[in-house]
Amino acid sequence: MFCADMTRLRITLASGCAALTMASVDAHGVAAAYRPDERDCLPPTSTQRSWLDTAQWSAFADSIRVCAVRQARSSAPALLIVSVWAERYYADKPSGTPTVAMPNPLLFSGTGAPLGVLPSNFPDDPPAELVLRFARWQRGLPQQIALCLSSPAAGGDSWLAPLRYDRSVRRYVPAPQASRQSGDCHGG
Repeated sequence: MFCADMTRLRITLASGCAALTMASVDAHGVAAAYRPDERDCLPPTSTQRSWLDTAQWSAFADSIRVCAVRQARSSAPALLIVSVWAERYYADKPSGTPTVAMPNPLLFSGTGAPLGVLPSNFPDDPPAELVLRFARWQRGLPQQIALCLSSPAAGGDSWLAPLRYDRSVRRYVPAPQASRQSGDCHGG
């Protein structure tokens, strides 16, 4: 039985309605795409900067953002995504500036423990956009991150192998490719 809560569907538990995922689910029960925003994606603190390899990240210092991913109703971040925001990096560059290779985004726990790496820049790597969907939350941590590369190029959108949390190594690792290998990243 589902209870509506304005913009979120909530699953009924013995204690009432509790959030199913960090954001919402669509009508088909698929976790909603994570949408980073300025409130949850801030410049890194000095402590967070110390987590990064200076040689790889220093050229992008002003364009690095740390996005806090939270489970619904939770104030503490479950995950931190550290990435170079390409739009910010290229904003003050002259037209025709060559594209540069940016370090892959890193995943950390809220306390700074390294948890993994995303396979493509986030939130975008123009002209493509990496769409993330956090699913199967347990103990305040998503057990799976579905990854879809949304691209206006001829090939269109493509689903990448999801990342699954492996408790034995305490990291997100690539899982076998999902059965759907293409399709709309935004439609689920």
